Amino acid sequence: MLPEVTYHTPVGSVSCKTLYSEEMRRAGASITWITEHLIKEPKDYKVVGYIFKNIKVFPDYENYLEFQRQVGEKGFAAAFANLSASPMHHIMKEFLDSTKFYLEMYDHPKELRQLSEDMEPYFDQVFRFLLNPRRRSSFPGRTMMK
Repeated sequence: MLPEVTYHTPVGSVSCKTLYSEEMRRAGASITWITEHLIKEPKDYKVVGYIFKNIKVFPDYENYLEFQRQVGEKGFAAAFANLSASPMHHIMKEFLDSTKFYLEMYDHPKELRQLSEDMEPYFDQVFRFLLNPRRRSSFPGRTMMK
């Protein structure tokens, strides 16, 4: 299955494609493979930045607390936000392949920096939710920082 997602904004559109096959599911994979990244050319930075500047995160504490009650003492009810620890980490992992990321750092550093700044309010919202004392644990991203 190769779904394509297109995001339309007042400043333009961007699209990406992911793969999640039956073979991946049978093997236990739970994360899709990105076959076409979101950022393909410099104009895409502004579009993706617009999306992140306008995202509003609405935490669902009651649903989490119910999950925590169901887990009880049998386990640890960890809240999961995303697989990235920062905006730049997210750009590197999700929006560009690894080679292109480093080329973009050289070719378009201002656009890359601006996108990272545009994404900060989203990450701030997510981390504010994850730091809520009503939760016992959280998983903000793969790179754990002290």
